[in-house]
Amino acid sequence: MKIDINIESGEATALVFDPAVGAAIVRSGGEVVLLPPGDAFDTLADIERRAAPRWVWWSRSTARLLVENGIRPARCWDLASVHRLLFGGWRASAATIWATCKGLDLTQIPEVAPIDLFTVVDEFDEPDQPVREDGYLRPDWVEGAWAANTHRLQRWAELIAEVHGCQVSLLEGLADRPAAPATARSESAAELLGVELENDGLPINIAEAERIIADFVGPRPLDAAAA
Repeated sequence: MKIDINIESGEATALVFDPAVGAAIVRSGGEVVLLPPGDAFDTLADIERRAAPRWVWWSRSTARLLVENGIRPARCWDLASVHRLLFGGWRASAATIWATCKGLDLTQIPEVAPIDLFTVVDEFDEPDQPVREDGYLRPDWVEGAWAANTHRLQRWAELIAEVHGCQVSLLEGLADRPAAPATARSESAAELLGVELENDGLPINIAEAERIIADFVGPRPLDAAAA
């Protein structure tokens, strides 16, 4: 069953989705919508058909989840792709993207540490909050703990919306590159296209492909004996 949500065409809409938990949507004005798992696919597909918003997500993993389930977004903003456009390199985890937008030291990004007898438990630790007291993302959230419940889905989506705003401001501030925002949209679209090709394969004209091959190696054998 779909849930009616009024989203404007092309509106930047942060999306977090886990089939077992549901989906969280954050609209451009900050409104949050939570979708239960049984309604999420139908509602997202309906929003895409009616409004084709610019879905904003951390990386291609969200795009892959939609495409594999028959939802083909027309517009998107891939935070990882835009991060690479802005800062170069290939590393673009949620932790890196967040730390960069917040001006944090990238060499100090925390990682998940094994728990043993010497582990010190921080009494001020808040596992249901994605951002630590030092400003970095909690590494367990980055590794997937964001999908533990709907509250965490919402917080993760709110961070996406925040980072999107940061990236847009950075792009618009590049006075010598007025086309940078458009380039960011194009890079995101290219990442989405890559996901679709992974799912569907590369569409080709079989007859034309056989003609090209035949020009090099001769016509296709009629049977095994002629091979």
